[in-house]
Amino acid sequence: MRSLIYRTFVILGLTIPIFILAEESFYQKLSLKEAEEIALKNAYPLKIERTQLQKEHSIWNITKSALYPKIMFGLNYDHYRSNPFEEGSTLELPFSLSGMKTASVNSSEETRNTQPPHADLTSASMISGNVGIRLPIDLFGTGYAAIKSSECRKKGQELNYSKCEKELLKQVRIAFHGTLIKKSLVDVHEKVIRIVQKRFNNAQEMFYAGAVSKLELLNSKVELKKIEMEVFKMEHEYKSALEKFKLLIGVTMDTPLLLEDTKSSFEKDLNQDMESITLQKVLDSSYELKNIEYQLKALNYKSWNDLQTILPSVSIHSAFNGSMNSVVEDAKSLMCVSGLTINIPIYDGGLGLSKSSETRCDQAMVQLKKEQLLASLKEEYRDKKNKILLLQKKLAASEEALHMSEESMKISEMKYDEGVINIVDFMQAEADYLKINIQYNQAKTEIYLAWQELINMVGDKIDG
Repeated sequence: MRSLIYRTFVILGLTIPIFILAEESFYQKLSLKEAEEIALKNAYPLKIERTQLQKEHSIWNITKSALYPKIMFGLNYDHYRSNPFEEGSTLELPFSLSGMKTASVNSSEETRNTQPPHADLTSASMISGNVGIRLPIDLFGTGYAAIKSSECRKKGQELNYSKCEKELLKQVRIAFHGTLIKKSLVDVHEKVIRIVQKRFNNAQEMFYAGAVSKLELLNSKVELKKIEMEVFKMEHEYKSALEKFKLLIGVTMDTPLLLEDTKSSFEKDLNQDMESITLQKVLDSSYELKNIEYQLKALNYKSWNDLQTILPSVSIHSAFNGSMNSVVEDAKSLMCVSGLTINIPIYDGGLGLSKSSETRCDQAMVQLKKEQLLASLKEEYRDKKNKILLLQKKLAASEEALHMSEESMKISEMKYDEGVINIVDFMQAEADYLKINIQYNQAKTEIYLAWQELINMVGDKIDG
């Protein structure tokens, strides 16, 4: 019997550590840098912007092709068959590879009298071909203006892609640290619940010993249940934040993740040098401002390209034609044709001038949007700096209050153990500590988000 019990404990002692290690290895540890790489690979908004960028690049290539030479090659093969005209015979009409069908016609006395030469010919073939080249001449620069306009739109889309990428990385960083903060709140509540559970057990023993009243025991139990409910609530919020984080980076919901705590990166973000983020740096780094600049350039080129309907167009063309006949000996020919084509519009109904005027109006509206954006960026920059200054003061006050409440809870625990205070006063000290700890973590979250918003204005990336 003793041997069996001993073996049982040995087996449990070996299997429990193995089970714990297997459970930890079941979860995939994920750092902030790895999460950003996964998000850049899987995020659907980024895939959409990448596809749109490829489309703009194709449009740019199409626009450039309008000024390239056009080379054409043609080849034609014709084959004819005919039979002599006799009474009751049929005539097979010529056909070629281009799809002409054969038809039969009954011969008559009239057709026999009008028998064509080479009536005894059974077949004939002819091959002809041509090579041509056409070179457009951009005499007034409208083609170049169209190319530059398309190029500006392509660069604007590149900025949109970069902006989407930056916004995605910002969301990943915020969601990553936000999930870790919720996990830390769960840990704080679990720490408090262990203390409260210990106090409840002590109160229960003291109640049975007659040292405390039933009211104090019930208060201790009520406080324990409150903390347990808070733990359940915090665990639910942590799991919900983790699921949203998985959705953001594009992994399946059933993927087990365990986020690595990057406190050094988090503290680095909370202690940024605000003086390094100047207004000029914000304006130089604004994707929206750069995009508007490209829009203005594109519209400037487009206003000139719109005038192509009232401007002459010039092109040079050249062609080589050759043919060979199997009926007539030496029936070969080669001909070269070259020329210059000039198209001069006489009247287009005012289309070109109207389109150019419309483009200039669009250009004026974009210029107004640029001025509005400049004013908005300056105001936003000032608001974010002032918000960070206020949150820094709030965080400092919360941190000081946290240290004081932690010290107060330790003193209350000592006094409770010595019997100086009752359990109600001790639980109040625990509740105050828990409340201030939550406020401190919330203040850290707020200032982190504020820093990320300010950093996002200049496009600086914080490595995790």
